[in-house]
Amino acid sequence: IVSMLPSLVPQIVHAVHDPEYFVRESAQFAFQQLAAQCYPTILYHHMTIIPVIICGLDDCMPSVQRLACLHAEHFMEQLQADTVAMYLPEMIPKLMSLMTSPCMDARLVAIGATGPIAAAALEHFLPYLQACITILTDNLAACDSQQWLLKGVSLEVLGQYAFAVGQQNYTPYFIVVMTSVVTELETNIDIDGPVLEYAYTCISNIAKAMGSHVEFKNYLSIIMPFLTRSINESNSDNTQVEALHAIGALTRYTLGVFTDYLDDTLDTLGTIVTSENPI
Repeated sequence: IVSMLPSLVPQIVHAVHDPEYFVRESAQFAFQQLAAQCYPTILYHHMTIIPVIICGLDDCMPSVQRLACLHAEHFMEQLQADTVAMYLPEMIPKLMSLMTSPCMDARLVAIGATGPIAAAALEHFLPYLQACITILTDNLAACDSQQWLLKGVSLEVLGQYAFAVGQQNYTPYFIVVMTSVVTELETNIDIDGPVLEYAYTCISNIAKAMGSHVEFKNYLSIIMPFLTRSINESNSDNTQVEALHAIGALTRYTLGVFTDYLDDTLDTLGTIVTSENPI
């Protein structure tokens, strides 16, 4: 099928502009599948395919927008940062608009797409960082407990931004993001609540980005009891695993401010290793 790309791509591009929405859906899905099955050759067609994605983000049908967001996430993360940067000025504002869409499906995938795109873009994502962080922290503040997936995806992507842009560039937003994370931990009274898994993933990525940032010490006394409680008491394997990953990241990357918690962490890990049902 790789050898057929020069003839296939123009045909699918034509379908993107079809008046029937289900044809436009199929075109976005087809490109998404080609991106997965024809990597890396498909990347050489980025100047044709990315305008198709951008067109889908502008579509009037949320189902087409959703597929375009998924396509953007998986295609853009495969490209070099300088190539990604070429398309950010047109793509990111459209994604940001969908990040506040009344259609929850489109909203979730738009938010989710910006994390991998930021990771691919590296410092080229900086002009959009503040606006995106504001949207996500506003989401967290406005959501009720029933919108746990929106909260979770927002948390996960906030951590991906940190990993993408690095300590120096993320420092101005560190306090506001960690305040949002702590708020979610403190209001999530269910030890098996699904938001915790996303919060712990966020903490892991922020730890990797921020390292022994002195401000981290102010949050460890709040974060650590949640992590150890989830490891010891949660019935959710995913939550336990993400809590372990978070502790591992904190231990490795924030050692300068983590020293006070080493003994308790070793005790917790020792209990897991000797338990009848180790994670």
